Amino acid sequence: MEWVESLVGLILYFFGANFFVLGMSLVSEKPDLKSAGVLCSAAAIFNIVAGLYAATVLGLGTTGTYALTFGLIWIAVGLILIKGYGLVPVGDFSVYAAISMLWYLYAFTVLAVNYVLAWSTALFFITFVCITLQSRGKLSLKALGWVLIVFAFLALLIPAWMYFMGMV
Repeated sequence: MEWVESLVGLILYFFGANFFVLGMSLVSEKPDLKSAGVLCSAAAIFNIVAGLYAATVLGLGTTGTYALTFGLIWIAVGLILIKGYGLVPVGDFSVYAAISMLWYLYAFTVLAVNYVLAWSTALFFITFVCITLQSRGKLSLKALGWVLIVFAFLALLIPAWMYFMGMV
């Protein structure tokens, strides 16, 4: 089971790095969404492979489905950012992601009783709502950038380090 926890930690780490890079890009004077899109696509490809492995070899259907769902979403988001279409289509994906986070929040809290993943999922929900709000003009780019940077550590990087160090 330690290997599975390391896999979860690695997935959280990749997406934490992705949120950090995207957030840093948004708070800069000249945002470069293409580099964030490349990192997003790389993280998504790893996430898809890890999700397939978890679902088929390890028999972890819920975990595999979670990884596959967000792998597919983030590969699309990465391609959108690379192509330069902006954050409006990303906001549309974020609506779906925020809704699905509610299910995963329930699953991690009640069914799996994994409060670290429940914490990450709750902050993911807030992050996706903020991305949607920004794409609709209700939140500035810089504010969204800082939300992504802070949540990269709180929701993703710190839990990833906890999984790597065996604290969970």
